[in-house]
Amino acid sequence: VLNKDTAALSFKFDRVFSPSSSQHEIFSELEEPLISSLDGFNVTLLAFGQQRSGKTYSVLGDCGFDSRGQAILQCYGVQLQTLQQLFTIASHRTDRYKDTFSITIVEVHNEKLIDLVAGTPLADSDGHVVICETRRDKKDRKSVVIAESSWHKGKLEIKTNIDGNTVVQGLVTVPINSFEDACTLWQQSITKQLERLRRQ
Repeated sequence: VLNKDTAALSFKFDRVFSPSSSQHEIFSELEEPLISSLDGFNVTLLAFGQQRSGKTYSVLGDCGFDSRGQAILQCYGVQLQTLQQLFTIASHRTDRYKDTFSITIVEVHNEKLIDLVAGTPLADSDGHVVICETRRDKKDRKSVVIAESSWHKGKLEIKTNIDGNTVVQGLVTVPINSFEDACTLWQQSITKQLERLRRQ
């Protein structure tokens, strides 16, 4: 809403997709920067918008539910197509590199951080908590152990680590060894999210 005290804003976009754009078309536009993570670049895929605007569809694809209420992923979105490509590339370069993958999934809802991985079966069996090591911690390794033991389950904090990277301390991260692992973790996370929303 404009009034005499506000100025019109203009925005510039590299590309705007129409509602009829296919998942493959969107992935093709984003593939190169997303795949550059294998070259050591930090890459973030962020979906922003109002509720029910298509963020989950763009990132994950179609998500349905079976008769037991378990999520089923279909028609893969940008992130799942990227993961599929990353695992394909990694499998073709095993003679030169050892690529490892892990997933954390954080939702920002009403300015609150929500860990969508914590509490899933894969997180319970293979996950570990992200602890932020600071410059002070590097001098005294005991403080990292203390930080881990004093961390309150479910408490998420945005921090800057010793390397200058922004991390969310307290998130659960899960190592994945295949594209199928990634799909399973996403399905478990979506199922857990739906259960949480039903309780609200």
